[in-house]
Amino acid sequence: MKRIQELVQACTPGVLRRALRREGETGTASLTYQLYRHLRACKLDEDAIASKLYGKKANRSHGSYRALKTRLSHLLVEAILEDHVAKPSYRTYEDAYEHGHRQLEVARILMSKRLYASAREIASQTFRRVEDFQILPLNTGLTDILSSLHLGVAYNEKLFAKYHQLYAWYSKAGYDLSIINDHYRQVRNHIYANRLAPAEIGRVAAEFVEQDRPLAERNPGVPAIQTMFTQTEITGLTLRGEYEAAIQSANRGIVAIERCKGHSVRSLTMLALSRIDCTIKLRNFPSGVEQIEAARKRVPQGSINDLKVSELAIKLGLLTGEYAYAYQALAEVQHTGLKRLLTVAHQEFWSIIEAYLYLLILAGAIPASARVKPLEKFRLNKFLNNVPVNVRNKRGANIQVLVLQTVLLILQHKFDEAMDRVDALSVYCNRYLRDDENLRNNGIFKLLLILINANFDTVVAARKAQKTLAIMQGAAERGQLNDLELIPYEVVWQILLNYLSQSRGR
Repeated sequence: MKRIQELVQACTPGVLRRALRREGETGTASLTYQLYRHLRACKLDEDAIASKLYGKKANRSHGSYRALKTRLSHLLVEAILEDHVAKPSYRTYEDAYEHGHRQLEVARILMSKRLYASAREIASQTFRRVEDFQILPLNTGLTDILSSLHLGVAYNEKLFAKYHQLYAWYSKAGYDLSIINDHYRQVRNHIYANRLAPAEIGRVAAEFVEQDRPLAERNPGVPAIQTMFTQTEITGLTLRGEYEAAIQSANRGIVAIERCKGHSVRSLTMLALSRIDCTIKLRNFPSGVEQIEAARKRVPQGSINDLKVSELAIKLGLLTGEYAYAYQALAEVQHTGLKRLLTVAHQEFWSIIEAYLYLLILAGAIPASARVKPLEKFRLNKFLNNVPVNVRNKRGANIQVLVLQTVLLILQHKFDEAMDRVDALSVYCNRYLRDDENLRNNGIFKLLLILINANFDTVVAARKAQKTLAIMQGAAERGQLNDLELIPYEVVWQILLNYLSQSRGR
């Protein structure tokens, strides 16, 4: 379903209608077009769509519906490819990358068929359009073809020298880029492998940055080199906790990329997102708001990166205690976009965000006066019965879901249901969260157990929790914070105690 949904969003209605006309289907009454329209709207699930098209008894397993979905998928692929090949565009870096590589492959096919004049014409026209974007693999391939053709069947000494010199330069720059790419990938691999401490990976990145700096300096006009070099530097600085320096690195990178004649908007967007992330880690709310507003000017509305900016805005508000700001950021998110742009696992992460905001509303931490725009209805029962998608990751979203489920039950005074989870929390804590890296996760489970075992007496619970809170604070000072800890656990604990005290008149 994910594949066909991507195709549906990539193909405009007009392009599909032209493809349908060629197949003999005309008008919007076509079942194929109706299926496309429903999928593009993202308002109905597959069972509902199937029943609309084939009757009330039909669902997503209905044979005719499945056949129609397969037909639509094939038509969309053909329509998208034909539309792009027929109308190549070179307005942006992304357009030049996509259509330039298509034309490069066409030129290579023509050469293999010994249609040299046609190959030379396509390669020459394409190179003129994409040259300034400095897309190294593309420019290398085009100048390779042109230098070869002007050396052979259409020998021209002057043009051969021109394109051969360019080919040699692009090849060398491409080699420089491959070194920087290799270093960046090694750093990312260390992060995913999780065998080295973050600070140690940061030191590895710093060594790579010093090796790569001369390569970046001798290729100032190549946006890919400037982007990858900056990403390596930012990653290393962030891992070492040097967030202010990382923001400055992002600023330098944006300046360097914008100096290039052609550059990718996506590269600038990623650096803008990195700046927001660093201000969040600094817990600097005013600076974070400033960076978010700057990023909004660069990011296309309705895109995946637009959604990422909203996510970072919510995290900024939650982690800095500016809960009304977080509420407003969530209220402005179009939930249809979540289904269209995100995987199931990422949608689960957004359900965790919603649960944190619902927690704050239940606890009275966001007054009604701050909730001007209503949120989408939070499906509490669905969340309380939720089993995380990635059930094997016992240290990831699992923890947040279990914590939030228990806290939400307590806030609703469903104490019996919360107490029923005591054994599960205790087993989970002992089985999965015993190592030092999980002290804070272990701590929040212990705090909830203390509260439940104290029969929700906040005075007793607060006294017995002091040792656990001290251990958790020590872990925080050593940098053992979890990105999924959207509200610091100590704050969640205090919100819970305050709410219970007030609700019992203490």
